[in-house]
Amino acid sequence: MSSEHRQQSDGSPDSPAGPGGPPAPPRSRMRAHVLAVVAGLVVTPVALYLALYGIGTMLPLEGPSNLAGAGPFLLGALLLAALAAVAAWGSSLALGVGGLVWGVLPGLVGLPVLGPLLGTGTPAALVDPLLRPLASGVLLVAGAALAAGGAACHLARRAGRVQEREEATLAGTGTGRLSTSLGAGTGTPDAPVPPRSRMWGHLVSVFFSLVLLPPIAVLLGRGTTAALVFGMSMTSQPWREPSLLAGAGLLAVVVLLAALSSLGPQLAGWLLLVVGALPVLHAHGWQWLAPLLQALSALPGGFQLLVSGAWLLLGAVLVVCGGAAHWARRSGRRYERTDLGLTSADA
Repeated sequence: MSSEHRQQSDGSPDSPAGPGGPPAPPRSRMRAHVLAVVAGLVVTPVALYLALYGIGTMLPLEGPSNLAGAGPFLLGALLLAALAAVAAWGSSLALGVGGLVWGVLPGLVGLPVLGPLLGTGTPAALVDPLLRPLASGVLLVAGAALAAGGAACHLARRAGRVQEREEATLAGTGTGRLSTSLGAGTGTPDAPVPPRSRMWGHLVSVFFSLVLLPPIAVLLGRGTTAALVFGMSMTSQPWREPSLLAGAGLLAVVVLLAALSSLGPQLAGWLLLVVGALPVLHAHGWQWLAPLLQALSALPGGFQLLVSGAWLLLGAVLVVCGGAAHWARRSGRRYERTDLGLTSADA
């Protein structure tokens, strides 16, 4: 090896460094992807089962409401949050695979096919808290939202990496290397560049998330009611209802807004959780909520969404997916910061 080549490789000014240096080979994320797929396949059905069982206990079609169902519902929500953590810090496949396999796929197959396999083939089975969401299409919508949450995590992680790379380039330091500007002779790194404001991203996310909620409520109300009525004959699938598919698509758009800012989907999710809790509170003595519940029930399909607990499930999914996208952006920034450090070390 020549002395000139050794001089450049030892970190001379002619050697590219930082963001402008030779890119370090990407680190393999195969282990994270495999772990995420396994988590999605194992955790998602348990989480959905517990959440739906808890909702069915708090809002039964027959008999009094029992607040003991809050325990399974919260446990299911916590498992979804754990799955979201895997998607945020590991791989977005956790939410994507779980939503597609345990939400979208059963919703597409429908109760006419799964009913006999589950040991039931009569319309009376629709009172079951687990089969009713399958027949009405609520499970299909929840699965689509989870899959969109996986996509939002992927996009947010990429956005975080781009943001970190841009800020490192503006700072001219990469990962803290000495500046080559006028102050380089002092041996001190450049002052950090303040992060770009994301105010517009937050405003856009919140605005469209809240604006899309009313049409989502109307479309899902019509779609789930029609799907449940036709499901009584055990011959129809929820995906045949255009209103249901349109509502699921708009809800997926709200979840995808988390890639821009998680504030909007999380705010919409908490709002849906509050609305979904109203019939439970009314059943346990909060009679002053009756006028509000009557107004919400007057919307097309509003009664079906309230009594089925659909808003509780979908609200929890929105909150979880929004939080996952938030931490995925942070994970992307940390991942890019590490890669920039490897590039600087190899330069």
